[in-house]
Amino acid sequence: MKSARRVRLPLLLAVSASLAVTGCWTPPNAHVQPKGKPGLIQGGIPVEVIQDKVKIIALDPEKRIITLAHADGTTKSYYLNASVKNASALKVGDTVKAYVAARVSVYITQNGGIPDASGAGFHAIRSDAKIQQVDPSYRLVVVEFAGGQVLTIKAGLDVQLEKMAPGDDITLISEEISKIKLED
Repeated sequence: MKSARRVRLPLLLAVSASLAVTGCWTPPNAHVQPKGKPGLIQGGIPVEVIQDKVKIIALDPEKRIITLAHADGTTKSYYLNASVKNASALKVGDTVKAYVAARVSVYITQNGGIPDASGAGFHAIRSDAKIQQVDPSYRLVVVEFAGGQVLTIKAGLDVQLEKMAPGDDITLISEEISKIKLED
C-alpha cells in the first residue's frame, strides 16, 4: 500500500505542476501601455527579421536592389548584401524567404513622442510596433505591428531587456537582405 502511494504522489505532483504552469501564460495584449519615463531605451539593436513567402516584383542586379511584395499588398525595396550568393538565380515573380538585417530602437513614449533635447517639448516618434512580452530567461521579445502581425525577436546579450516592458514602442529600420532562399 505504501509503495502505491509513493508512485501516485509524484505523479499527482507532476500533473498539478504542469497544469499550474500552463495556466500562467497569457497571450499578447494589443492595448498595453508603456510604463516609465518617456525616452529612448536602446537604439541600433541589430536583429534579423525573416520575411516568409514574399514575392519579388522588381529586381536590379547591377545595383543589387530588390523589391518585395508582402501578402498584405505592401511593398518594400532592399539592398542585396554581398553575403547573398544566389542573387543571379533570382527573377521577378519568384516567391522567396528573405532574411532582413535590421536595426531596432525601443522607446517609452508619451502621446506618441519623447522629450526633445532641451526638455522643453516633445517630438514625435514613428512607431512600427509595440512590445507585447519580454522573456529575459530566453532573451525573447514579442512585438506586435499595427496590422496585427506578431514577431518574436531573439535578443543579443548586449540588449537591455531589463529596461523594456510591454507597451514600449519599437522603430524598425530595415534596408538590407543578408540571405534569401527560393520557396518551393
